[in-house]
Amino acid sequence: MLQEEKKNLPKSEVEFIENPRGYFYKEKELQGITGIIKEYFFKDMYSDIPEHILESAAKRGTDIHNDCITYDFFRTIERDEVEWYANIVKDYEVLDSEYLVTDKENFASAIDKVLLKDNKFYLADIKTTYKLDKDYLRWQLSVLKYLFEFQTGIKVAGLLAIWLREGGKLEQIEEIDQEIIKTFLYAAAHNEPFENPFVKTDTDLIATRLVSEIGEITKEIKRLQDLESEFRSKVEKLFEDYGVEVWETDLFKISYSKAYERELFDSKKFKEENPDLFEKYKKTSRVKQSIKIKIK
Repeated sequence: MLQEEKKNLPKSEVEFIENPRGYFYKEKELQGITGIIKEYFFKDMYSDIPEHILESAAKRGTDIHNDCITYDFFRTIERDEVEWYANIVKDYEVLDSEYLVTDKENFASAIDKVLLKDNKFYLADIKTTYKLDKDYLRWQLSVLKYLFEFQTGIKVAGLLAIWLREGGKLEQIEEIDQEIIKTFLYAAAHNEPFENPFVKTDTDLIATRLVSEIGEITKEIKRLQDLESEFRSKVEKLFEDYGVEVWETDLFKISYSKAYERELFDSKKFKEENPDLFEKYKKTSRVKQSIKIKIK
């Protein structure tokens, strides 16, 4: 049970108060890292999204987080996202949820999940967003790792994102060097500027946005093609059941063709067996320039 496993982690000295919202260490109020990271690196993260949509997404995310915690305790599954979560963490021990960490001076935050596998510790963040922002997660989880190791003395083996969309997915998140994290936190604590060493150029940002949009369009095309195939099959079955070949109304005309065999010319085999003759009759045409994109 989660209650028994929790003893493997030192008790946190940080207190989180919901209203007014804040982190406290020995009566000293600390800053949360989420706002700091957004302020330094991701100011326009949600600037083009209406407020009511953000509020709805935040509530949905909170509900899913809470349902995953309930699963950790009682193994109850009442929504698809929790089933996906259960499948993702089945090979891990969930040591704690919302584990509070701090540097005891300036910052504090909660780690969604502290996991154990093969005697190695992993920090995981649950995301329910439409897209998984790995750039943001690198900063978030790398800072959490720094605070976790500072507070507990326990080494972290890896950083993970538990993405609860489209069946759920576990993503490895690349760590930012801890010296960079320390420099960033010092700058944030002293209100000093800090230049993101991983910032993308304008060209990178444009290409990333375009490729991302192409990826979403490709998914939508695939979904619509599957839907079209499903409805075509249903229409074909109607023709077969009623034995008709043409169906015409004021709105449409559908003609039904039964399955048949046709002959094709195997140009590849012909070229291999008759190269001289192939050269005599081959025809060249200009192929338009194109790009090849692989969505990862």
